[in-house]
Amino acid sequence: MRNLAYRFVVSPSRCASVLVSLALVAACGNSNNNAGGGGADSGSGNDGVDGGTSTGGDTFGGVFRHGMNDGHINASWTDNQGGALGAATGADSNRMKLPEYFLDQWGAGVRTDAALSYQADGMSNLVCFLIGPTAAHSTDPTGNNLEGYIPKNLYEPIFRADGSVNPDNYWAAYVEETVTTYKPYVRIWEVWNEPDWTPSYQTTLDWATKAPAIGDLPRFNGSIFDYIRMLRVTYAVAKKVDPTCQVALGGVGYPTFVDAILRYTDNPAAGAVASDFPHKGDAYFDVLNFHYYPLYTPGNSDAGADGLLAQRAAMAAELTKFGITGKTFNATETGAPRVQVGTFPGGPDYAKNYLMKAMLGAHLAGMIGLDWFLLSDTAQTDAGTDPYSYMGLYHDIANLAQPGDAVRTDTGTAYATIGELLKGATVDVTLTASLALPSTVRGGAFHTPAGKTILALWATAATGEAATATYTIAGSGSGAGAITAYAWDYAATHASPVLSSRTVTLSATPQLFQLL
Repeated sequence: MRNLAYRFVVSPSRCASVLVSLALVAACGNSNNNAGGGGADSGSGNDGVDGGTSTGGDTFGGVFRHGMNDGHINASWTDNQGGALGAATGADSNRMKLPEYFLDQWGAGVRTDAALSYQADGMSNLVCFLIGPTAAHSTDPTGNNLEGYIPKNLYEPIFRADGSVNPDNYWAAYVEETVTTYKPYVRIWEVWNEPDWTPSYQTTLDWATKAPAIGDLPRFNGSIFDYIRMLRVTYAVAKKVDPTCQVALGGVGYPTFVDAILRYTDNPAAGAVASDFPHKGDAYFDVLNFHYYPLYTPGNSDAGADGLLAQRAAMAAELTKFGITGKTFNATETGAPRVQVGTFPGGPDYAKNYLMKAMLGAHLAGMIGLDWFLLSDTAQTDAGTDPYSYMGLYHDIANLAQPGDAVRTDTGTAYATIGELLKGATVDVTLTASLALPSTVRGGAFHTPAGKTILALWATAATGEAATATYTIAGSGSGAGAITAYAWDYAATHASPVLSSRTVTLSATPQLFQLL
């Protein structure tokens, strides 16, 4: 059977309100009531009470995930073909989606072949988001919105007396089956998708002092206590099945929602600490995973990339406020349009520059990865009105005869260049600091698995995508053969001139320089 072309990945975030703060940007979530009784959770998870002590701190050996979201597909192609296209344009990781209703219909192993193909294409540290109970297991009253309602029986005991997973806790049983099947491939398990999406930004302002309620969260239809419960169940079961895995928040968008996770337990009685609810939400995740789109940050690609890091900083500030350490940061959705639509920032230079600055900046800031949205444009022409339609690494693939017909966008070429030169690279913190970059230049230093040192540098601009600056790269051996330069389109041209001087001229588009 062909792999169903059921590439179950993300759909575009649709943030209904324009956010007025740089740190509070678009990335969404929802909720529904699943009160149910408390009761001790029989058995044990990874280490004691449901495995409720997050270890965090695993940066995958310092290797940064250059990920992607498949999303828009060609219905005639397999997942394997889509993954190969992603790998060909720079992605060394992937974000999968395995809803319970999908696995129930087609079998738990339906996407193992796809996961194997991603691995064969050089993708590792895959992320998978868990979502979508079956109709029989969902609190959805209609059965038509299974990804928008939490499961039933979430407060049933997680484990039975003999330590096995309780099949009456439907979410626990789903997590066990999914993690057991896909643990050879998936490293990070993301709990839901955008659980804090809300149609009104004003609603989020209350969450710093008030628990997010069911009515606040229309894509989740549960309370904050329910979401923490979902984290707890996932953490306990996933760590029991695979102690090396990581559990991540589901692409949250608001620091106040993170604040609420850190304030409360999964106790339906106002999130209070109790014998059956001993830990607050920080105990049940390793990766603070968020979503960010620069569409909602006015300005150029520098402002957009700054906004991404400001979003991370705002989330980190919540952890600091509660004295929590050991978490890592990832963003499973970010993207920029190569076509400017309306007043949203965009354009070919904007998109490719943002991709490079976001990937490089996040890596330098110590994040563990970004997953680009999206593999392919979702519009056949450039005359559309939806900026999310033009974030593809390829032009629209929906009607192509074969993958070989796919045409990369400039965004995809820039990603391919990063993928070709920096896959598996680690940050050289000491060398980065020693660069002493002026205010007009940004960047940093990386070491590749082949033992090469590569500097990524670019000039900053107050507005627009035109900037220029000069910078002298310190070191001995100046003159011919000292430095090899790689432009953003190296993946297409494979031009790599050897510079005759260590003084380089920079533009607003990042360039890579290999030190010989």
